Amino acid sequence: MVALSTPTITGYTSDTGTSGDGITADRTLTFYGTGTPGASIEITDFAGVGTVAYLAAIPASGNWTLTVGDGGAYPSGSDGVLPDGVYNFMAGSRMGGDASSLSDSLSVTVAGPNLSAIDLTAASDTGSSSSDNYTADATPTIEFTAGSGDTLEIDWDDGRGFQSVADGTGASQQFTNPNAYDSNILEDKTVQVRSTKDGESTVKSVSFTYDRTQVLPIGSFTAASDTGSLQTDMVTNDTTPTIEGTGEVGAKIDVLLSNGSGSPVVTTYVDGAGNWSATLPTQADVTNQPLSFRAIDLAGNTIQLSGKSFTIDTTAPAAPVISSTISDDTGSSSTDRITNDFLPRLTGTAELGTTVFLYDGPTQVGYVGVSTSGGWNLMTSVLSEGDHDLIARAVDKAGNVSVDSTPLRVTIDDTPPAPSTPDLTAASDTGTSDSDNMTMDDTPTFTFTAEAGATLEVDWGTGDGFVSAGTGTGAAQTLTAPGYASDGPYTVSLRVTDTAGNATTRTLGVTIDTTAPTVSALDLTAASDTGTSDSDNITSDTTPTIEAQVEAGAQILIDWGDGRGFVTGPVSTDGSVAMQITQDVPYATAGPYTVEIRAVDTAGNVTTRSLAITIVDEPLSAPSITAISDDTGSSASDHLTNDTTLILGGTSVADATIEVFLDGASVGTTTANGSGSWSFDHTGTVLADGDYVFTATATSAATGGVPSERSAGFAVRVDGAAPGVPVVTGISDDTGTAGDGVTSDATLVIRGTGEAGAQVEVFLDTVSIGT
Repeated sequence: MVALSTPTITGYTSDTGTSGDGITADRTLTFYGTGTPGASIEITDFAGVGTVAYLAAIPASGNWTLTVGDGGAYPSGSDGVLPDGVYNFMAGSRMGGDASSLSDSLSVTVAGPNLSAIDLTAASDTGSSSSDNYTADATPTIEFTAGSGDTLEIDWDDGRGFQSVADGTGASQQFTNPNAYDSNILEDKTVQVRSTKDGESTVKSVSFTYDRTQVLPIGSFTAASDTGSLQTDMVTNDTTPTIEGTGEVGAKIDVLLSNGSGSPVVTTYVDGAGNWSATLPTQADVTNQPLSFRAIDLAGNTIQLSGKSFTIDTTAPAAPVISSTISDDTGSSSTDRITNDFLPRLTGTAELGTTVFLYDGPTQVGYVGVSTSGGWNLMTSVLSEGDHDLIARAVDKAGNVSVDSTPLRVTIDDTPPAPSTPDLTAASDTGTSDSDNMTMDDTPTFTFTAEAGATLEVDWGTGDGFVSAGTGTGAAQTLTAPGYASDGPYTVSLRVTDTAGNATTRTLGVTIDTTAPTVSALDLTAASDTGTSDSDNITSDTTPTIEAQVEAGAQILIDWGDGRGFVTGPVSTDGSVAMQITQDVPYATAGPYTVEIRAVDTAGNVTTRSLAITIVDEPLSAPSITAISDDTGSSASDHLTNDTTLILGGTSVADATIEVFLDGASVGTTTANGSGSWSFDHTGTVLADGDYVFTATATSAATGGVPSERSAGFAVRVDGAAPGVPVVTGISDDTGTAGDGVTSDATLVIRGTGEAGAQVEVFLDTVSIGT
């Protein structure tokens, strides 16, 4: 273990005096010496400032160096700097729990350069306070005290650096900047003084604001105080108005009620933002009172703004008057103040120099200045629909407000009336529909509704334009046309004008048609006219079809004469082509009927046509021709005869009239008996030999005289001449010589020739043996 030895202070630096005399001007001494390596070392002035330096461990070499202030805030109260005085320094060490003996004492006298605080002289500190370090002095003077004999230098912060001046005297000294600062600038300056003794120096400084600038104070009434028509006109009704303005930060502002002379009535200061304000003491009404602002800045510079003035007026103007009429009065009267103009224009009178404000309840709707004649003219802002009680107020230049004018009621009505579209009354609308506006009435009546009190005008579409038509009632009402001279389409226009002058027109297209529709004569169709003639209108068809040409568009109504009356039929689509209508309910009985049609055109005009028809039962069946007399042929039914004056017979219905036709030509009639048999005597006519065809028809009253179909043809051959003599030409078998009439055959067949179709009778020895 290393034994703890007593440390030694070998010396110090810097010894600025005579070497070895223990006197120095250095206040930050550095000590050096030896001691036990690893041990701490502490240098102390036991009789004065106490510890001045400390080292926790001496280096291994045993040599140490310590400067005042090392190891802590030494000496206490003057950290790192020794005050002037006499010191006896001793060193001591510690290691573990052991403490060394103290070293021998080292006596040192510290006597450094002396320099007091620096300050501007009161004369140079031109600001509001002699200690605020504001100055407008371009060659300021500073004052301080320096040690006697100390070498002095001053840096005036003008770019030239430190300049030598006279030595210190130990008493207060003053020095003035020999080189003036620039004028008209604002700048912070720091002036330094360096005092030197035995090579050791101390420096002190003073900082101040050099200000040679001048900021003109500006001011006017605040918006709240400037109650006049313009917030910059310095006219007010405020008897204690507040002035606000701008100026140099920190400057004092004097407010004077003059053009610059006299004492201020109020003083204030410019704040850090460059603004200031001041409230005047109570003022009486005054016109063009002079007003000045004087500014004294922190550096003492003074500048003044004069030439302003203000007016105080606390007397309210008289109430304005609104004229009783408005422009654009579109109502029924020019004085009813009813209009469809949302921007009506009002006029009136008011005190000269005032501004008239117009109000609709609490809402301002316009303002205007009063002319030199005392009149005013104002278009309002947009007014809503409805009644508006407008009042006017006059405001003078100082902001004094008159009492309200007498209210004036104005009614805004921009909503057009909403009449219904005129329509033909049901009685006048004679067309097929109550809404087709077709009529055969040439003085038709129209129905409509219109706003009560509205003015009515009607244009009948005749070229005469609109004519007065009374007033609206608010309920259904009618207008009747004076009479249309000719058929055709017309446009009827109804114009409705309300009390505000708003107008609405409604139109209706109508067609006047007083001409009855064209209808041809009626006729049964050829297919339905089953009588003997296509024009006899006799038919056995119980659902007959009639035809006629009917004007296009006409509605057909038909009465078939069967007791049902008129029923609705079809609508004609083409007047140039016959239209056909078929009975929809079969006639129950035969007999005469009158068919009638009514053609109703789209305007309601009617044309009637009729046709008499006869319904008959079904026609008789065709009669039969069953025989002739005499039928002299070989058979009673072969229709061969040599009788040239015939009688025909046949069958039909009882009591029918039989008409007989020979080769298609009628040769007479006969009547069937109660059992239906009939005969027809044609003996009055001699028939030549030849072939004939007889036919017959039957007619009965029950069928209305409608003949039956013709019967099937009854073919007759008349042959009144005797046949030629037959010739026997041979026998079979003729076993002898051919033609010799000799045979061995006892059962002969006889051959020969004769008239075609004739019956041949063979005789043997004059006795008939067969035919």
